[in-house]
Amino acid sequence: MAHPLFPPALAALVALGLAGQAAAHGGAPQVKHIRFPPAIGGTPWLMDELGLLARTDAGYTWLCDDSVSPVVGFEIIEPLDADHWVLSTRAGIFLTEVAGCGYTQVPGPLTEHVTASLLPHPGRPGELLTSTATLGILNDVYRTVDGGQTWTPAGLESTTRIRSILRSDADPDVVYASHGAGASRSDDGGARFVPITLGPPAEALPGEMPIRPEEFRFLASHPVDPAVAFAVIERFPASFVVRTDDAGATWTVVLAIEDSPDSLAFTQDGQRALMSTPFLGLQRSVDGAQTFEAVPSAGIIGCLTREPGTDRIWACGRGRPLTWVAATTDDLGATWDVELAQYADLVGTWSCPADSTTAHACRQQCPPADPACVPPDGGVPDTTSDGGAEDAGVADAGAEADAAEPPPGGGGDDGCRSAPGAGGGGLVLLALLGLRRRRRL
Repeated sequence: MAHPLFPPALAALVALGLAGQAAAHGGAPQVKHIRFPPAIGGTPWLMDELGLLARTDAGYTWLCDDSVSPVVGFEIIEPLDADHWVLSTRAGIFLTEVAGCGYTQVPGPLTEHVTASLLPHPGRPGELLTSTATLGILNDVYRTVDGGQTWTPAGLESTTRIRSILRSDADPDVVYASHGAGASRSDDGGARFVPITLGPPAEALPGEMPIRPEEFRFLASHPVDPAVAFAVIERFPASFVVRTDDAGATWTVVLAIEDSPDSLAFTQDGQRALMSTPFLGLQRSVDGAQTFEAVPSAGIIGCLTREPGTDRIWACGRGRPLTWVAATTDDLGATWDVELAQYADLVGTWSCPADSTTAHACRQQCPPADPACVPPDGGVPDTTSDGGAEDAGVADAGAEADAAEPPPGGGGDDGCRSAPGAGGGGLVLLALLGLRRRRRL
């Protein structure tokens, strides 16, 4: 199906352009998480299936997730400061003290787990929560108060994965979780949890079928009232968005929808909201999420995230003609400012010393800026290292660097080259679709 934002006539060209991308990277990349880490000044960080896209003054740079491990990859990165980060991965928690240029795994029970989340406490630096999603062993919510060095389980001991974990925007000590035994709430930042009601009573739903834990997932918290939270009961053919106004004691049905909402974001006052669904598209509320209506021509987007201190809501593309990230403010989804149109817009790669583990791992990959990139002559392209610079961080992508060096993955003799016959499809698509950074859709 063609993406609603783009003319159907371009669908075939889009598919051709992505063919090289999928072949080069093992699948078309897609942004999954948008974060604004306060420890680094709220700079946007985008996390996708290939790594980290971090914004600089010049644009976005890339850090490959193979820098952690070729088989692990990271899910979420949370900086404690510019150099010290905590990472959740599919093999537990990792730390870096050198801004992503080398990592160590945190020993202990989390090494056996997929850690699928990372929630910092905004008022207590070094305090974070993670949840586990591993088959065959007990899962839990884990808390650290020492910047990720040690982690303590909350005692949920779920026989299935922790399905969702949500920290209240209004009070970060209030945490909601759904898991194999039902739903729980913590009032002490995730140290301990108590059971809460698993959604509305069965008679409030069609067919009067009791809610099963595997159907229930927390969606969002209210930005002003910590007792207000939203969840989705995922069923076929219709799912139900439900709301609690008393911290999980009781629930009411807000919306029945033939889809499964995946994210919900509010403006700062909690009166307006956007909700994303993977098939029916964007839904909008102007009455505090009491009711919703479809947003015309908004396309298929997800991972809705409000930029802290503003009413600007960011989103990432869920359709594939291309990977993009955009933001909307005043008209709440009617128009979007494109933040990243496609990977060809990347301006550089993460800079690490040439002998670092990250430089070694990432220069064996082609940067996603060139979707059809392969190493020249079967060799190893050097697209990450800055040739031994002492300072770790984002590469210098200023005007002088642009004039002196070819763009990342752009086909230079010491970089990645396009695969035969690929012809730079990503740049052609960008021109055809008429998208530019920060342009109105």
